[in-house]
Amino acid sequence: MAYFGYAQLCGFKLFMMIAILFNESQALDPCRHHKTLTEIDRSVNITYNQIDGIMFNYKCDNHLNNQWYRFFGGPLSQKMHTSCVPNSISCSTMYAGWMKEEHPLESDGRVYRTVCFRYGIECCYRQMLIEVQNCGGFMVYRLPSTSRFLPCGRYCSTSHDRCDPNPC
Repeated sequence: MAYFGYAQLCGFKLFMMIAILFNESQALDPCRHHKTLTEIDRSVNITYNQIDGIMFNYKCDNHLNNQWYRFFGGPLSQKMHTSCVPNSISCSTMYAGWMKEEHPLESDGRVYRTVCFRYGIECCYRQMLIEVQNCGGFMVYRLPSTSRFLPCGRYCSTSHDRCDPNPC
């Protein structure tokens, strides 16, 4: 009988841990609870040496930690770029990241999208999955660190287009 009581107690603890983890992951709305990426040099229109003129001063997203982020770096840096970036040193980095698919509609909720990282002439040298959510007037992205598979990768941004993802 003592074993049965112990098994029930362990099962209850496991159930409670799963319930707590589930509630914590679902509780915060990323449209209201996100960090902002405010760097203007994330724009695909800026290469690594246009800001400070220093060669090989690449910027990397090694510090990101799978949290929700919003691009908010001025008119040229409002959302993730959705086509192959002009060159691998776009947005002040060595491996320039861009989202392979279009942004979701607000009614889509959270969706998964593929981010490609350009290197040299290869538009999709490496890729990874991220989560994206349309919050009405802006997008948020769950972005992991790029350090797991790239020496210096960065998510690139572009200006907001009122017709993307909604038709005009």
